[in-house]
Amino acid sequence: MKTLRLTFGKSENITRPDFAAIYRFPFTVIDTDLIGSAEETRHSLDVKVTATQRAGLPWEELSEPDTRKILFEIGRRKIMDKAERDNLSAMEEVIVNASEYRASLFNPSDIMEPDDTIFYVEKERRRIGF
Repeated sequence: MKTLRLTFGKSENITRPDFAAIYRFPFTVIDTDLIGSAEETRHSLDVKVTATQRAGLPWEELSEPDTRKILFEIGRRKIMDKAERDNLSAMEEVIVNASEYRASLFNPSDIMEPDDTIFYVEKERRRIGF
């Protein structure tokens, strides 16, 4: 099985007036067999919470650093799943559905700092034939 290394860079708050929060998490991906070569690819993950989805929920009580960590964790889970299935695109986007992801489900102190974080994921083996 092939193993991919995902390395997240410095995150950025890119919130626009029509959203409650938008964070961009740039990351690179490389097959661990190719580390040190020019095969590393650059990607970007934007995780968004609309004002409507945030209204009246515990999201409003979170500090900016805690919001960033929670959005990173939500986005990271999606990215890891897509990487495992070899289905990543250069620009990924996750729009947080407040009914699916309540802020209270996450303890920010249990989530690692997003910047300069490395994760490894095993790519699924593709079945040939039927």
